[in-house]
Amino acid sequence: MEHWGPFLQTVLWVGLIGGIAYRFHTPIQHLLDALTERIKSGSDLTAGPFSVKGMQSLSLPEQAARANEEIEEANAVAHQPQVAEATEESQAPQASRPAPRSPTPMPTPQFRAQYFQAEDLALRAIQAEFGQPINRQVSAGRNQQFDGAFVQNNRMNIVEVKYVAKPPPKAMLQQVLHRVQSFVLSHNFKSVNLVLAAVVDRTSDVEATLKRFTAVADEASIPTIIRVYALSELQAKFGIVDAG
Repeated sequence: MEHWGPFLQTVLWVGLIGGIAYRFHTPIQHLLDALTERIKSGSDLTAGPFSVKGMQSLSLPEQAARANEEIEEANAVAHQPQVAEATEESQAPQASRPAPRSPTPMPTPQFRAQYFQAEDLALRAIQAEFGQPINRQVSAGRNQQFDGAFVQNNRMNIVEVKYVAKPPPKAMLQQVLHRVQSFVLSHNFKSVNLVLAAVVDRTSDVEATLKRFTAVADEASIPTIIRVYALSELQAKFGIVDAG
């Protein structure tokens, strides 16, 4: 009889589990379907009392489209004539008819490669500085695509990187700021920072670019952290070229 005891216990446990699965088949299936959908839609980024629902990685076609758009923007800025900041804001449109501009050349393969390298190295530098892993190329909904996002001290940090061959026009920076602010305000988020970074070709342009970025950040309705890097310094920092 003693050999039947374990066998009966096993039979009872199997019967109990089978009965529970049969009785609650429908809610269990719904739960599994919900978990599957959650995995497909991406995980949430949580910071303190709120989370950004559905924050997920961009698909490869979405990443390519966004990269092409930003490369075209950066290429246009690179071929614009250098304008002093004070002159840029004080020019009167009616004073004279603007001189016709020659078509902007297409971005070269080298320019495209520098764009991708600049963005990657800037994100690496930010990650190293803040000590938090960055979720790269993320989306939180329609027209809400960002270069990266991370959480630190119960605050969401949205990261935007701009590769600019020289100090960019103020209007371009205001556009970036407006897009992030609209996202934050539309969701009524209270614990969000914007980390706005620029990568310039020449070390001599760092100071002027920092000044222009800071002037725009001072107008922001959300806390904005500015970082400006020279591409050559990032390359040396991460071992792509020898530090000279």
